[in-house]
Amino acid sequence: MFVVIALCLSFYLGYKLGVSDSKPRLSTNTISTSNSDTHESALGITQTHEVATDALDTPANALETNALEVDELIETQNNTNISNDIVDLFSELISLQHSSSDYRLYGSKIDEIRQRLIDNPTDIAIISEHFETLATDSNESYVIVSILQGLPDKQGVNALTQLALQSLDYSNEKGNQQFLEIVGRTGLTNESITNGLKNIALYGELSEQRLYALDMLMPFQLTQNENQAVLAQLSQMQLSNEDQGKANYLFGQTLRFSDSQSRTELALNTLQDDSIDINRQSIVLDFIELGQIEKSQATKETLFALARSQGHPLQENAIKVLVSSFDINQEEYQELLTFDGIELPVLR
Repeated sequence: MFVVIALCLSFYLGYKLGVSDSKPRLSTNTISTSNSDTHESALGITQTHEVATDALDTPANALETNALEVDELIETQNNTNISNDIVDLFSELISLQHSSSDYRLYGSKIDEIRQRLIDNPTDIAIISEHFETLATDSNESYVIVSILQGLPDKQGVNALTQLALQSLDYSNEKGNQQFLEIVGRTGLTNESITNGLKNIALYGELSEQRLYALDMLMPFQLTQNENQAVLAQLSQMQLSNEDQGKANYLFGQTLRFSDSQSRTELALNTLQDDSIDINRQSIVLDFIELGQIEKSQATKETLFALARSQGHPLQENAIKVLVSSFDINQEEYQELLTFDGIELPVLR
């Protein structure tokens, strides 16, 4: 196409040159001038063709390059606008939270942000980056997690999972804490999340983070070797912890991660030892009522011994656990009725 146009242009220019050179000349120079003109005209056509071809080619390339640069500029500008828009919208939401009592306006702003995230997946990445700049326990971080949780079709779950895993860094306490907070607030469950929790529980540098991770794990999610490692850690923590409340919490975790036989033995020994803290014995009663302790004859007899202990702070609790969780006969029921101040459900 460009070649055809160039040829036409060359022909036209050549023609014009021929016309301009057709003035009357002296007869003595007719032949030489004619030959010279013919050469110059041919040369002019060739040069004009080259110039015309370059003139047609160069602007096309330039236009293509310029168009590409413009597209890139527009795309960059759009991304900048999107970034500013979503972060600005979130800032407006936080301002409303502190300054406005109109919950409808606040809710409308949340809906607007969620719709933006649904329509523009790029905004999810941008708001996630903004999340990482916030303090882990800040109000703003809680709001972002809440907004992402409300996204449909697992869009929010996927975003939160990605955000949690990006935060996970076993050598970084802040990253671990952010991971734990996201999982704790959302209840995320998948293989990657479980592996992250296990690694923190087993190898985390901070005992508080190890226990937080352990809270969100179930015993069946650990291998036998991992279970033994957890129990060894819990035992060591109990020995080195002087805070009774913390020690009782560690005891409860030990019960939870022990196997059935070990759990029952530990529970009965705890109930039978009068020197043990009442709160720790109360934990055992809770485990029995929840069905986590074997309802054996030995367990039943231990509870009856506690029920017969007049004035014991856990006497009434022991009696209620016996009636609600064990099969007791009429004679045993009548014995329990003899204890003053204790109301029992009717035995069926």
